[in-house]
Amino acid sequence: MIVGLPSILRAFGVTTNQHKKARASGYLKRPIPVGRPGVPTIVSREAALEISFWKALVDQGYGGADASSLANRWVQRLTEGGALQPYWLMNRTGGTSIPLRGHESLKKLAAATSWVDMPLEHAPRPVPGFAIVNTAEIVARVDEILQLAHQHTNLSEFTDSSREDS
Repeated sequence: MIVGLPSILRAFGVTTNQHKKARASGYLKRPIPVGRPGVPTIVSREAALEISFWKALVDQGYGGADASSLANRWVQRLTEGGALQPYWLMNRTGGTSIPLRGHESLKKLAAATSWVDMPLEHAPRPVPGFAIVNTAEIVARVDEILQLAHQHTNLSEFTDSSREDS
């Protein structure tokens, strides 16, 4: 399934300038064809997910390279038919991430932050900055945009390498 680049950028609050800089820096790696005036630049589901995951991570304080690495792992997992946990808790200063799902998530969150109540001399360094990314919502929004694009535009002449026509 494919969609125009401006739709994805708008949906996730990515400016054209941010996108160009991230692509030039090598943070966004999935191919996007060069657009022509009056013709939408087509984006695959994988590229749309990469952009949206990367933006969510950058918004949570990750640097471009770290956000790119994690976003690419998530897209790779989805591309290979795997699933992501709906939420990810990340320690931005320590580089660890914890998948969160259901009531077990509260136990993981408590364990990850339990040092906060320790006396200062026993607390680990550096002080972690935690972020939570709702990966399920990002995937759902990308898929919704793709579905709407498919329903409301004539994109049948384009194909995606992962799509098989019957």
